Amino acid sequence: MIQIFDLFCGMGGGSEGVMRMLSELDLSAEVTLGVDADTNAARIFAARFPASAVWTEDVRTAGPAVMSMIRPEAITLLIAGPPCQGHSPLNNRTRGDDPRNSLYRWTVSHAIEVGYDFVIIENVRNIVHSQGDPIGAAEVVLASAGYATRRVLLRGEDVGVAQRRRRLFLVASRRPLDGFEVEVEVEPAPTCGEVLARPLPADGARGIPRLSKANLERMAWMHAKSGRFRVSHASGLLPPSHGPDRSHTDAYGRMDPDDYAPTITGNSGTLGAGRFGHPTEPRLCSLRELARLQDFPDDFPLPTDVGTTATRKALGNAIPPGMTAAIIRTLFA
Repeated sequence: MIQIFDLFCGMGGGSEGVMRMLSELDLSAEVTLGVDADTNAARIFAARFPASAVWTEDVRTAGPAVMSMIRPEAITLLIAGPPCQGHSPLNNRTRGDDPRNSLYRWTVSHAIEVGYDFVIIENVRNIVHSQGDPIGAAEVVLASAGYATRRVLLRGEDVGVAQRRRRLFLVASRRPLDGFEVEVEVEPAPTCGEVLARPLPADGARGIPRLSKANLERMAWMHAKSGRFRVSHASGLLPPSHGPDRSHTDAYGRMDPDDYAPTITGNSGTLGAGRFGHPTEPRLCSLRELARLQDFPDDFPLPTDVGTTATRKALGNAIPPGMTAAIIRTLFA
């Protein structure tokens, strides 16, 4: 039996991918605990894993309770996605020296204290540039505690996710990791157009944001001619703040149906926040469509008692399940 402990679990993308792959490998597993301070994300997690204990308390108090939940015969796996905003390239205010960055160090200390058999810690790839080199320091501390470690940089499109998402994983194991290398999918990932072309389930239209008159005009302009994926300055439709020298060139854009989606964020309900326009229709994406682009199956619950803004935020923060599935396949196959 493999027991999964998911800290900073969000809506459960990491656990979803682990359970997906362990099921394919015919290995018995359970998600024992999910912890996240975001109560809305935790409610989505609980809807997917109803047998799991779910906490919204300070994650730093979890150690003793985790150890009380571990069964003597179990193989234990920690999944953790400590807040990445402090390391994100989109954070120009406190990037590299953000109080949230200390949670990465705490996660490593917690992993050693509990003594998990396997540890998977996810973050943005820019963490390697953060003050104090948190991932390098983590490798040293884990090695001193008897863990073998590997850094794994994954691209969504390499593991079946229809999205250009980049994430860096630190994998630690009490077993040797000689030759550990996550395999790239033989078949190319589907494009965002292919993923969104499939018929949607009953909740498929939920959460489509209303567009202002100005944004409706921008959408109409992009869809009026093939190959228009960003509103150009020449169109005269951009706000004054987005002049010819604008730095955010992906703002007021739509996805290319023949390509992968850009990184889905919590701001995907705002046309001016990125290239989040639907690839083939003059609108933004529904919650279910965003979930598909993040590699969640259509039967993954998006409870209606969690608002659309909160669900969109949870989706933007989620680990695409295909990423952790690829790591688990390498660890356990």
